[in-house]
Amino acid sequence: MSDVTMIPDLQAVVYAGPQAQALRQALSARHGAIVPLLMDEKFKQWLVCEQSICINTTAAGGNTALLAS
Repeated sequence: MSDVTMIPDLQAVVYAGPQAQALRQALSARHGAIVPLLMDEKFKQWLVCEQSICINTTAAGGNTALLAS
């Protein structure tokens, strides 16, 4: 569990197992921001990342006739 003290910029830890207390202590020994320990039997919901993609389809150069089609 001491490996979590060496990971820079750790945002959160998702864990399901018998070593929760040891992991909680290792996380509390870290310097800096508090790192939450997320424990849930449905932990897959914590691993979903939403991404939005926006494609700019406007005509370069200001030709508005291209936008009408």
